[in-house]
Amino acid sequence: MPELPVANMRDRFSNRLDVHDLFVRHQFDAVKYAVKRTDNKVIRGTLDEHGRSAQIYGEQEGELQILSGHSLDEWDIIIDNIDEL
Repeated sequence: MPELPVANMRDRFSNRLDVHDLFVRHQFDAVKYAVKRTDNKVIRGTLDEHGRSAQIYGEQEGELQILSGHSLDEWDIIIDNIDEL
């Protein structure tokens, strides 16, 4: 049976940034993040009360580039490889 399209369906892949342990001594609502998806779309936001980003959706699976910190000009943490954590 063929697969039917679903109206108003979110993008196929999703993820969420969780940096609670990295910023545990900070006010999470003061920590900003920017995520660059594989399609070059940039998503910006502020962490929630648990140290997490909003859900990040994408049409294709791939690596994300993530910046997180207190300032848009100077980032506190830059992680090139998630395996380094």
